[in-house]
Amino acid sequence: MTDWTRETLLSHLSYGYSLKDLPPPQRIPSTRLAREATAISSSSIGALDTLPLELLHLILEQTDILTLLRFARTSLRAKSVLSSLHAYNFLLAHAPDALRQLALANLLAAHETRSIYTALLSTACSSCLQPSRATHFYLPSAQRICYSCRTLNPGLWLIPLSFARRCFRLGASSTAKLPLLHFRPDTTGTTTIITSGNRKHKHRRKSEPCVSLRDVRRLAEKVHGSMEEVYRLQTKGGMHASCLMEAYLMQFLRDAPCQPFTPFLLASTGWWEEISEYLARLLDDLGVVGRECVPLPWPDASMVVPSPASTSTSTSTSSSSSSAGDDVMEGYWCQGCSKLAMWYLQGRMEREVYSTLVPGVSDGFETIKALYALAMRVRSKDEFWRHVATCYAVQQNMPDIRLVLGQLHLR
Repeated sequence: MTDWTRETLLSHLSYGYSLKDLPPPQRIPSTRLAREATAISSSSIGALDTLPLELLHLILEQTDILTLLRFARTSLRAKSVLSSLHAYNFLLAHAPDALRQLALANLLAAHETRSIYTALLSTACSSCLQPSRATHFYLPSAQRICYSCRTLNPGLWLIPLSFARRCFRLGASSTAKLPLLHFRPDTTGTTTIITSGNRKHKHRRKSEPCVSLRDVRRLAEKVHGSMEEVYRLQTKGGMHASCLMEAYLMQFLRDAPCQPFTPFLLASTGWWEEISEYLARLLDDLGVVGRECVPLPWPDASMVVPSPASTSTSTSTSSSSSSAGDDVMEGYWCQGCSKLAMWYLQGRMEREVYSTLVPGVSDGFETIKALYALAMRVRSKDEFWRHVATCYAVQQNMPDIRLVLGQLHLR
Protein backbone atom coordinates (compact mmCIF):
# COMPACT_ATOMS: atom_id res chain seq x y z
CA MET A 1 0.00 0.00 0.00
CA THR A 2 1.22 3.49 -0.80
CA ASP A 3 2.66 5.44 2.09
CA TRP A 4 0.32 8.41 2.18
CA THR A 5 0.79 11.68 4.00
CA ARG A 6 -1.90 14.29 4.54
CA GLU A 7 -0.37 16.48 1.84
CA THR A 8 0.00 13.76 -0.80
CA LEU A 9 -3.48 12.38 -0.12
CA LEU A 10 -5.02 15.85 -0.35
CA SER A 11 -3.21 16.48 -3.64
CA HIS A 12 -4.36 13.09 -4.97
CA LEU A 13 -8.04 13.49 -4.10
CA SER A 14 -8.73 17.21 -4.57
CA TYR A 15 -8.50 20.18 -6.82
CA GLY A 16 -7.50 23.31 -5.00
CA TYR A 17 -5.15 24.58 -2.36
CA SER A 18 -5.13 26.59 0.81
CA LEU A 19 -4.27 30.24 0.56
CA LYS A 20 -3.73 30.12 4.32
CA ASP A 21 -0.61 28.05 3.67
CA LEU A 22 0.94 30.80 1.57
CA PRO A 23 3.43 33.00 3.41
CA PRO A 24 2.09 36.44 4.32
CA PRO A 25 3.07 39.22 1.92
CA GLN A 26 6.39 40.77 2.75
CA ARG A 27 6.40 44.47 3.40
CA ILE A 28 8.37 46.20 0.68
CA PRO A 29 11.25 48.10 2.31
CA SER A 30 11.50 51.73 1.33
CA THR A 31 14.78 53.07 0.01
CA ARG A 32 16.10 55.86 2.19
CA LEU A 33 17.76 58.64 0.22
CA ALA A 34 20.30 61.11 1.48
CA ARG A 35 18.79 64.37 2.71
CA GLU A 36 20.27 66.34 -0.18
CA ALA A 37 18.83 63.85 -2.67
CA THR A 38 15.30 64.37 -1.39
CA ALA A 39 15.16 67.96 -2.49
CA ILE A 40 12.31 67.38 -4.92
CA SER A 41 12.34 71.02 -5.94
CA SER A 42 15.58 70.40 -7.84
CA SER A 43 14.00 67.55 -9.81
CA SER A 44 11.30 67.72 -12.47
CA ILE A 45 8.98 65.58 -14.56
CA GLY A 46 8.58 68.19 -17.26
CA ALA A 47 5.13 69.37 -18.25
CA LEU A 48 3.55 66.95 -15.77
CA ASP A 49 4.77 69.20 -12.94
CA THR A 50 1.92 71.59 -13.74
CA LEU A 51 -0.71 68.95 -12.88
CA PRO A 52 -2.02 68.41 -9.34
CA LEU A 53 -0.98 65.18 -7.63
CA GLU A 54 -4.50 63.72 -7.75
CA LEU A 55 -4.61 64.08 -11.54
CA LEU A 56 -1.15 62.57 -11.84
CA HIS A 57 -2.38 59.57 -9.88
CA LEU A 58 -5.36 59.13 -12.21
CA ILE A 59 -3.02 59.18 -15.21
CA LEU A 60 -0.56 56.73 -13.68
CA GLU A 61 -3.33 54.29 -12.73
CA GLN A 62 -4.22 54.02 -16.42
CA THR A 63 -0.68 53.04 -17.39
CA ASP A 64 0.91 49.62 -17.10
CA ILE A 65 3.36 48.51 -14.43
CA LEU A 66 6.31 48.44 -16.83
CA THR A 67 5.68 52.06 -17.81
CA LEU A 68 5.48 53.04 -14.14
CA LEU A 69 8.86 51.45 -13.46
CA ARG A 70 10.41 53.29 -16.37
CA PHE A 71 8.74 56.53 -15.30
CA ALA A 72 10.20 56.21 -11.79
CA ARG A 73 13.72 56.02 -13.21
CA THR A 74 13.50 59.34 -15.03
CA SER A 75 13.94 61.61 -11.99
CA LEU A 76 13.65 61.85 -8.22
CA ARG A 77 10.40 63.76 -8.65
CA ALA A 78 8.95 60.90 -10.72
CA LYS A 79 10.04 58.38 -8.09
CA SER A 80 8.40 60.47 -5.38
CA VAL A 81 5.13 60.65 -7.32
CA LEU A 82 5.10 56.90 -7.90
CA SER A 83 5.85 56.16 -4.25
CA SER A 84 2.71 58.09 -3.30
CA LEU A 85 0.49 56.08 -5.70
CA HIS A 86 -1.72 53.89 -3.48
CA ALA A 87 -2.63 51.30 -6.13
CA TYR A 88 1.02 50.67 -7.00
CA ASN A 89 2.12 50.28 -3.38
CA PHE A 90 -0.88 48.06 -2.65
CA LEU A 91 0.02 45.67 -5.48
CA LEU A 92 3.64 45.46 -4.37
CA ALA A 93 2.59 44.61 -0.84
CA HIS A 94 -0.29 42.19 -1.48
CA ALA A 95 0.16 40.72 -4.99
CA PRO A 96 3.90 40.25 -5.56
CA ASP A 97 3.39 36.76 -7.02
CA ALA A 98 0.91 38.06 -9.61
CA LEU A 99 3.32 40.82 -10.66
CA ARG A 100 6.19 38.34 -10.80
CA GLN A 101 4.25 35.96 -13.05
CA LEU A 102 3.18 38.84 -15.29
CA ALA A 103 6.85 39.75 -15.66
CA LEU A 104 7.87 36.15 -16.41
CA ALA A 105 5.12 35.94 -19.04
CA ASN A 106 6.13 39.29 -20.58
CA LEU A 107 2.71 40.75 -19.76
CA LEU A 108 3.68 43.64 -17.48
CA ALA A 109 3.00 46.06 -20.33
CA ALA A 110 -0.32 44.44 -21.30
CA HIS A 111 -2.58 45.61 -18.46
CA GLU A 112 -3.35 48.89 -16.74
CA THR A 113 -2.32 49.20 -13.12
CA ARG A 114 -5.93 49.98 -12.26
CA SER A 115 -7.11 46.69 -13.81
CA ILE A 116 -4.76 44.61 -11.67
CA TYR A 117 -5.68 46.63 -8.58
CA THR A 118 -9.40 46.13 -9.28
CA ALA A 119 -8.87 42.38 -9.67
CA LEU A 120 -7.12 42.21 -6.30
CA LEU A 121 -10.06 43.92 -4.58
CA SER A 122 -12.77 41.97 -6.42
CA THR A 123 -14.43 38.85 -5.07
CA ALA A 124 -16.44 37.45 -8.02
CA CYS A 125 -15.25 35.19 -10.83
CA SER A 126 -15.16 37.05 -14.15
CA SER A 127 -16.13 33.83 -15.94
CA CYS A 128 -19.08 32.34 -14.02
CA LEU A 129 -19.82 35.53 -12.01
CA GLN A 130 -20.14 33.52 -8.80
CA PRO A 131 -19.17 35.53 -5.70
CA SER A 132 -16.68 34.29 -3.14
CA ARG A 133 -15.03 31.73 -5.42
CA ALA A 134 -12.52 33.66 -7.54
CA THR A 135 -9.27 32.56 -5.96
CA HIS A 136 -6.99 32.83 -9.03
CA PHE A 137 -5.58 35.70 -11.09
CA TYR A 138 -5.80 35.06 -14.84
CA LEU A 139 -2.73 36.58 -16.50
CA PRO A 140 -3.98 37.21 -20.10
CA SER A 141 -6.93 39.36 -18.97
CA ALA A 142 -5.82 40.46 -15.46
CA GLN A 143 -9.09 39.23 -13.92
CA ARG A 144 -10.09 36.94 -11.09
CA ILE A 145 -11.36 33.48 -11.97
CA CYS A 146 -12.36 30.48 -9.88
CA TYR A 147 -10.51 27.18 -9.93
CA SER A 148 -13.26 25.26 -11.73
CA CYS A 149 -13.64 27.80 -14.55
CA ARG A 150 -9.94 27.46 -15.23
CA THR A 151 -10.75 23.98 -16.55
CA LEU A 152 -14.42 24.15 -17.56
CA ASN A 153 -14.29 27.39 -19.57
CA PRO A 154 -12.60 26.74 -22.96
CA GLY A 155 -12.29 30.50 -23.47
CA LEU A 156 -9.65 30.54 -20.72
CA TRP A 157 -7.59 27.76 -22.28
CA LEU A 158 -4.17 28.61 -23.66
CA ILE A 159 -3.19 27.54 -27.16
CA PRO A 160 0.18 27.97 -28.90
CA LEU A 161 0.30 31.02 -31.16
CA SER A 162 1.30 29.08 -34.27
CA PHE A 163 -1.58 26.66 -33.67
CA ALA A 164 -4.00 29.56 -33.19
CA ARG A 165 -2.93 31.12 -36.49
CA ARG A 166 -3.53 27.86 -38.37
CA CYS A 167 -6.81 27.19 -36.60
CA PHE A 168 -8.33 30.63 -37.20
CA ARG A 169 -6.51 31.66 -40.39
CA LEU A 170 -4.73 34.65 -38.89
CA GLY A 171 -1.52 36.31 -40.00
CA ALA A 172 1.39 37.49 -37.90
CA SER A 173 0.37 41.13 -38.29
CA SER A 174 -3.15 40.37 -37.01
CA THR A 175 -1.95 38.68 -33.83
CA ALA A 176 0.76 41.25 -33.04
CA LYS A 177 -1.42 43.12 -30.52
CA LEU A 178 -2.77 40.09 -28.67
CA PRO A 179 -1.68 39.63 -25.04
CA LEU A 180 0.79 36.78 -25.49
CA LEU A 181 2.18 34.65 -22.70
CA HIS A 182 5.80 34.12 -23.64
CA PHE A 183 7.79 32.45 -20.91
CA ARG A 184 11.52 32.58 -21.46
CA PRO A 185 13.24 29.21 -21.97
CA ASP A 186 15.20 29.54 -18.73
CA THR A 187 11.92 29.92 -16.76
CA THR A 188 10.02 27.06 -18.42
CA GLY A 189 12.26 24.68 -18.36
CA THR A 190 13.57 22.40 -18.09
CA THR A 191 15.55 19.94 -19.78
CA THR A 192 14.73 16.33 -20.35
CA ILE A 193 17.14 13.42 -20.87
CA ILE A 194 16.77 11.82 -24.30
CA THR A 195 18.28 8.35 -24.75
CA SER A 196 19.57 7.49 -28.23
CA GLY A 197 21.25 4.11 -28.32
CA ASN A 198 23.97 4.19 -25.71
CA ARG A 199 24.13 7.97 -25.68
CA LYS A 200 22.23 10.39 -23.50
CA HIS A 201 21.83 14.07 -24.24
CA LYS A 202 19.80 16.92 -22.81
CA HIS A 203 16.92 18.37 -24.77
CA ARG A 204 15.56 21.77 -23.80
CA ARG A 205 11.87 22.38 -24.26
CA LYS A 206 11.09 24.80 -27.02
CA SER A 207 9.60 28.16 -26.17
CA GLU A 208 6.60 29.52 -28.02
CA PRO A 209 4.11 32.29 -27.19
CA CYS A 210 0.62 31.21 -26.17
CA VAL A 211 -2.68 33.06 -26.34
CA SER A 212 -6.05 32.52 -24.70
CA LEU A 213 -8.80 31.05 -26.85
CA ARG A 214 -11.19 33.88 -25.95
CA ASP A 215 -8.78 36.54 -27.22
CA VAL A 216 -7.98 34.77 -30.47
CA ARG A 217 -11.66 33.98 -31.15
CA ARG A 218 -12.57 37.65 -30.75
CA LEU A 219 -9.73 38.62 -33.06
CA ALA A 220 -10.80 36.07 -35.68
CA GLU A 221 -14.36 37.41 -35.69
CA LYS A 222 -13.03 40.96 -36.00
CA VAL A 223 -10.64 40.12 -38.85
CA HIS A 224 -12.90 37.76 -40.82
CA GLY A 225 -16.27 39.24 -39.89
CA SER A 226 -17.74 36.05 -38.43
CA MET A 227 -16.83 32.51 -37.48
CA GLU A 228 -18.73 31.31 -40.55
CA GLU A 229 -16.08 32.96 -42.70
CA VAL A 230 -13.39 31.15 -40.73
CA TYR A 231 -15.17 27.85 -41.47
CA ARG A 232 -15.34 28.74 -45.16
CA LEU A 233 -11.63 29.57 -45.33
CA GLN A 234 -10.81 26.38 -43.48
CA THR A 235 -12.90 24.30 -45.87
CA LYS A 236 -11.35 26.01 -48.87
CA GLY A 237 -7.74 25.78 -47.72
CA GLY A 238 -7.81 22.53 -45.74
CA MET A 239 -7.34 21.77 -42.06
CA HIS A 240 -3.51 21.71 -42.08
CA ALA A 241 -3.61 19.40 -39.06
CA SER A 242 -0.72 17.09 -38.27
CA CYS A 243 -2.95 14.31 -36.91
CA LEU A 244 -6.59 13.39 -36.48
CA MET A 245 -6.71 14.49 -32.82
CA GLU A 246 -5.28 17.88 -33.78
CA ALA A 247 -8.07 18.24 -36.35
CA TYR A 248 -10.64 17.40 -33.65
CA LEU A 249 -9.04 20.00 -31.38
CA MET A 250 -9.22 22.68 -34.11
CA GLN A 251 -12.89 21.94 -34.69
CA PHE A 252 -13.61 21.98 -30.97
CA LEU A 253 -11.85 25.33 -30.43
CA ARG A 254 -13.85 26.94 -33.22
CA ASP A 255 -17.18 25.59 -31.95
CA ALA A 256 -16.79 25.65 -28.15
CA PRO A 257 -18.47 28.50 -26.25
CA CYS A 258 -16.17 30.88 -24.39
CA GLN A 259 -18.05 30.29 -21.15
CA PRO A 260 -18.11 27.58 -18.47
CA PHE A 261 -19.53 24.26 -19.56
CA THR A 262 -23.04 23.67 -18.32
CA PRO A 263 -24.48 20.18 -17.75
CA PHE A 264 -26.22 20.41 -21.13
CA LEU A 265 -22.96 21.26 -22.91
CA LEU A 266 -21.15 18.44 -21.15
CA ALA A 267 -23.89 16.04 -22.19
CA SER A 268 -23.81 17.15 -25.84
CA THR A 269 -20.03 17.43 -26.29
CA GLY A 270 -18.19 14.35 -27.46
CA TRP A 271 -14.49 13.66 -26.96
CA TRP A 272 -14.25 16.45 -24.39
CA GLU A 273 -11.86 14.63 -22.06
CA GLU A 274 -9.67 13.36 -24.91
CA ILE A 275 -9.43 16.82 -26.48
CA SER A 276 -8.56 18.56 -23.22
CA GLU A 277 -5.92 15.92 -22.45
CA TYR A 278 -4.39 16.33 -25.91
CA LEU A 279 -4.18 20.10 -25.45
CA ALA A 280 -2.63 19.60 -22.00
CA ARG A 281 0.10 17.43 -23.53
CA LEU A 282 0.66 20.04 -26.22
CA LEU A 283 1.12 22.78 -23.62
CA ASP A 284 3.24 20.55 -21.42
CA ASP A 285 5.77 20.29 -24.25
CA LEU A 286 6.06 24.09 -24.03
CA GLY A 287 6.33 24.06 -20.24
CA VAL A 288 3.32 26.36 -19.71
CA VAL A 289 0.71 24.02 -18.22
CA GLY A 290 -0.99 25.72 -15.29
CA ARG A 291 1.03 28.92 -15.66
CA GLU A 292 -1.80 31.03 -17.09
CA CYS A 293 -3.01 31.93 -13.60
CA VAL A 294 -1.68 32.30 -10.09
CA PRO A 295 -3.39 32.19 -6.67
CA LEU A 296 -4.33 35.68 -5.56
CA PRO A 297 -4.77 36.64 -1.89
CA TRP A 298 -8.35 37.22 -0.85
CA PRO A 299 -9.12 40.86 0.04
CA ASP A 300 -9.75 41.70 3.67
CA ALA A 301 -13.26 42.72 4.69
CA SER A 302 -11.92 46.19 5.39
CA MET A 303 -10.86 46.58 1.75
CA VAL A 304 -14.23 45.83 0.18
CA VAL A 305 -17.50 47.40 1.22
CA PRO A 306 -20.21 44.85 0.28
CA SER A 307 -23.38 46.18 -1.23
CA PRO A 308 -26.78 44.87 -0.10
CA ALA A 309 -27.21 43.15 -3.47
CA SER A 310 -23.90 41.31 -3.25
CA THR A 311 -24.62 40.32 0.33
CA SER A 312 -27.96 38.78 -0.55
CA THR A 313 -26.49 37.09 -3.61
CA SER A 314 -23.65 35.51 -1.66
CA THR A 315 -26.11 34.35 0.98
CA SER A 316 -28.35 32.69 -1.57
CA THR A 317 -25.48 30.91 -3.32
CA SER A 318 -23.62 29.80 -0.24
CA SER A 319 -25.70 26.65 0.09
CA SER A 320 -24.81 25.49 -3.43
CA SER A 321 -21.14 26.44 -3.69
CA SER A 322 -19.98 25.96 -0.11
CA SER A 323 -21.30 25.22 3.31
CA ALA A 324 -21.99 27.75 6.01
CA GLY A 325 -18.88 28.79 7.81
CA ASP A 326 -16.52 27.90 4.94
CA ASP A 327 -13.52 30.12 4.49
CA VAL A 328 -13.02 30.98 0.83
CA MET A 329 -9.28 31.13 1.45
CA GLU A 330 -9.34 27.35 1.89
CA GLY A 331 -11.22 25.70 -0.98
CA TYR A 332 -11.11 22.12 -2.21
CA TRP A 333 -13.05 20.39 -4.99
CA CYS A 334 -13.35 16.61 -5.00
CA GLN A 335 -11.71 14.90 -7.97
CA GLY A 336 -14.01 11.93 -7.51
CA CYS A 337 -17.19 14.03 -7.75
CA SER A 338 -15.88 15.62 -10.95
CA LYS A 339 -16.20 12.22 -12.66
CA LEU A 340 -19.80 11.48 -11.65
CA ALA A 341 -21.53 13.28 -14.52
CA MET A 342 -19.24 11.64 -17.09
CA TRP A 343 -19.79 8.20 -15.56
CA TYR A 344 -23.54 8.77 -15.75
CA LEU A 345 -23.33 9.74 -19.42
CA GLN A 346 -21.21 6.67 -20.16
CA GLY A 347 -23.68 4.38 -18.39
CA ARG A 348 -21.16 3.37 -15.72
CA MET A 349 -23.46 4.11 -12.77
CA GLU A 350 -26.38 1.98 -11.64
CA ARG A 351 -29.71 3.70 -11.13
CA GLU A 352 -29.74 2.99 -7.41
CA VAL A 353 -26.30 4.64 -7.10
CA TYR A 354 -27.12 7.98 -8.71
CA SER A 355 -30.60 8.03 -7.19
CA THR A 356 -28.88 7.82 -3.79
CA LEU A 357 -26.39 10.56 -4.67
CA VAL A 358 -29.09 12.92 -5.99
CA PRO A 359 -32.41 11.72 -4.56
CA GLY A 360 -35.69 13.03 -5.88
CA VAL A 361 -34.26 14.04 -9.25
CA SER A 362 -35.74 12.79 -12.51
CA ASP A 363 -33.56 10.71 -14.80
CA GLY A 364 -31.85 12.47 -17.72
CA PHE A 365 -30.79 16.08 -17.91
CA GLU A 366 -31.87 16.88 -14.34
CA THR A 367 -29.60 14.12 -13.02
CA ILE A 368 -26.67 15.46 -15.05
CA LYS A 369 -27.33 18.92 -13.65
CA ALA A 370 -27.44 17.63 -10.07
CA LEU A 371 -24.24 15.59 -10.46
CA TYR A 372 -22.55 18.59 -12.00
CA ALA A 373 -23.58 20.67 -8.97
CA LEU A 374 -21.93 18.10 -6.68
CA ALA A 375 -18.70 18.44 -8.62
CA MET A 376 -18.79 22.24 -8.29
CA ARG A 377 -19.16 22.24 -4.51
CA VAL A 378 -16.19 23.71 -2.64
CA ARG A 379 -15.38 22.51 0.86
CA SER A 380 -13.09 23.51 3.67
CA LYS A 381 -10.28 21.10 4.54
CA ASP A 382 -12.10 19.54 7.50
CA GLU A 383 -15.29 19.09 5.48
CA PHE A 384 -13.30 17.64 2.60
CA TRP A 385 -11.86 14.87 4.79
CA ARG A 386 -15.35 14.02 6.04
CA HIS A 387 -16.66 13.98 2.47
CA VAL A 388 -14.07 11.67 0.89
CA ALA A 389 -14.75 9.04 3.57
CA THR A 390 -18.19 8.49 2.02
CA CYS A 391 -17.70 9.71 -1.58
CA TYR A 392 -18.84 7.05 -4.06
CA ALA A 393 -16.31 7.93 -6.76
CA VAL A 394 -13.39 8.08 -4.33
CA GLN A 395 -14.30 4.66 -2.96
CA GLN A 396 -14.42 3.26 -6.51
CA ASN A 397 -10.94 4.54 -7.31
CA MET A 398 -9.46 4.01 -3.83
CA PRO A 399 -11.25 1.21 -1.96
CA ASP A 400 -8.97 1.54 1.08
CA ILE A 401 -9.71 5.25 1.59
CA ARG A 402 -11.26 4.76 5.04
CA LEU A 403 -8.28 2.74 6.21
CA VAL A 404 -5.89 5.44 4.98
CA LEU A 405 -7.92 8.18 6.66
CA GLY A 406 -7.84 6.23 9.90
CA GLN A 407 -4.07 5.76 9.74
CA LEU A 408 -3.63 9.49 9.22
CA HIS A 409 -6.04 10.25 12.10
CA LEU A 410 -8.43 12.07 9.76
CA ARG A 411 -11.58 10.26 10.89
